[in-house]
Amino acid sequence: MPAEKSHRYPPGLRVIAATDITDKNGNEVKAGATGVVISEVGGMIEVEFKNGTWGVYAQEIKVSDDQQIAPPTSGLRAMTEAEKELQITMLRVSQSTDYLRQHAIDFYSACLIAEELLEDTENERDDLERQLQEAYEALRFYADHHIYVSRDTPFYGRSGSVIEEDGGKRARAALSAQRKRYAPRSA
Repeated sequence: MPAEKSHRYPPGLRVIAATDITDKNGNEVKAGATGVVISEVGGMIEVEFKNGTWGVYAQEIKVSDDQQIAPPTSGLRAMTEAEKELQITMLRVSQSTDYLRQHAIDFYSACLIAEELLEDTENERDDLERQLQEAYEALRFYADHHIYVSRDTPFYGRSGSVIEEDGGKRARAALSAQRKRYAPRSA
């Protein structure tokens, strides 16, 4: 990803004036003049040209073809190979950081979506648990009522819940003997 496209100008990047730049005092930098980026703040880029330091906009400059990096305040002096390699590596790291930052934003968005889905799933689970509890209560009420009013079962006249006493074994047995269509299926 070229630095010009992302409008990221790391300190030390060599740039070329794309147009003639003139300040209010009449000082001028001609198109094609080379300079070194010192800093970038908001939409303004501070560039050191031969005749001084200028605040320019991104559209007024372009990155040199070799994307060469020079330390700020070094002017246009020649660099050693080690300095060039270091500065090129710094530029690549800066571009990689932009790439990673974008992917971090994408990952964070995916995390937010996953969190919403998890919350929806938990809400559905709570709703299903509530429905299961209501069904259990309805079954317990029916089993207790059926056993209590049936004269054919040995539990006739009991007021306590049969299901709560033995986990529902006797109630299920009594129900299946009486009316199989109302009995819960047991394994």
